[in-house]
Amino acid sequence: INRLALINMQYEVNEHYCAPRNNLERKLCAIWARLLGREKVSVQDDFFYIGGNSILCVRLLAELRDINLFYSIKNIFELRTIERLALVEATHQSHELITII
Repeated sequence: INRLALINMQYEVNEHYCAPRNNLERKLCAIWARLLGREKVSVQDDFFYIGGNSILCVRLLAELRDINLFYSIKNIFELRTIERLALVEATHQSHELITII
């Protein structure tokens, strides 16, 4: 394996940029952009396609925990986009609200 080629690999951002639509998506986009060294991240970008890896995934989860968002590694690998992660969080919060009432 040519490890230098892997390091220098350029990842494409989703051709159709979709801006964050709510506060949660804005927070997630900011965290992803910082971790991945990108100026901006679309809510429809695939974490792994744009440069994420398992180590960055662990760092992502730690940063999310710091803002009281508790995803699992499995969530990141399966859902892969900010849009899907935010939808799961919104559904989870709605379920907790219904449970409390």
